[in-house]
Amino acid sequence: MILAAHAIVGGVVGEAIDQQVVAFVVGFILHFVLDAIPHFDSFEREKFDRKQFVFTLSEFVLGLLFIYFFLHPTISLSSPFLWGMFGSLLPDFIDNMPLWSKQIRRTKFGHYFRYYHQKCHSKIYPRPLIGLLIQFAVICFFLVTFR
Repeated sequence: MILAAHAIVGGVVGEAIDQQVVAFVVGFILHFVLDAIPHFDSFEREKFDRKQFVFTLSEFVLGLLFIYFFLHPTISLSSPFLWGMFGSLLPDFIDNMPLWSKQIRRTKFGHYFRYYHQKCHSKIYPRPLIGLLIQFAVICFFLVTFR
């Protein structure tokens, strides 16, 4: 899933839970569940090139703006929405950030975390537009169900 999808779904579920630590843990677990759904993902290639960087940064910023203006205009550090969002983003920040992912993957924890994260990903790779539409449908489902 793209980062915005993880952030929105994790935040919405976290807000429904209304407890910061539980929201964080559920968001973290939800990340792997969402990755099992066929989708387009900007992290599917091993090499993080300029095109992938621009796409990832753009969709992340647009997702945060969407959250800020439409979903949760009063976000604070104690917000379960924010805790759920952080929990849902953490696996990708651990495993896929070009600044530190190679160093983390060299550790025993990083090696096993990478293996588990990859195993959870769907083995069906739809075309980008279809994959993004699937993610949009998932976001809408969670917005309707938990808001």
